[in-house]
Amino acid sequence: MIKDLPIYTWDIDPDAEDEGVSTMSIVDDPAVEKAFIKFSKNPVKKVKGFKYSLNEEKRVVTGVAIRANYPIYRNDNEFGEYFCVFEPQVIEKIVYKFMKDKNNTSVNINHADGTNGIYLFESFIMRDHLRLNLPEFEDVENGSWMTSYKVDNPEIWKKIKAGNLNGYSIEISGSLAKTNKAFSSYPFTRKQLCELYQTINFLIRNE
Repeated sequence: MIKDLPIYTWDIDPDAEDEGVSTMSIVDDPAVEKAFIKFSKNPVKKVKGFKYSLNEEKRVVTGVAIRANYPIYRNDNEFGEYFCVFEPQVIEKIVYKFMKDKNNTSVNINHADGTNGIYLFESFIMRDHLRLNLPEFEDVENGSWMTSYKVDNPEIWKKIKAGNLNGYSIEISGSLAKTNKAFSSYPFTRKQLCELYQTINFLIRNE
């Protein structure tokens, strides 16, 4: 049962050289359940359910790098089935470390192929006053890490436009600590739970 799965929280040691987010991967299926918003200077149009503009002058993608207090389903050899959560205070440490380590050009595709011509130029922690300018992310929790990348690589931009690459997935080293809360008692929002159950049902159907 999903409600019986353990919940682990992520943490990092900001003084450890080998901990933190080392790379941002641009992926076809982001775990945070939020796709890119694709910006340019022209009015935005809808394509394949996501937003982007036909004017390619800007080539900027904005999205959620780490979603705060959002349950991410995992199944691995070390812990089995579980959920992991990034709490806001940990996300802040991760962002500081990422910037300190100068990883703004460390990008790959689907956790496999390294690439160039993509770099971070904007990074912020979601707050209520910032959400007013980002209605597409109105349900993203305060404390989430938002990033914008400039995509000068024409082949990658073509894949983003086509809907083949839809969001971010971080590559992180750190520690997982098991909480003493059951899944059913963790303070997830109704929206988070609905998205989560949709994801689990999809995984079960496609096993």
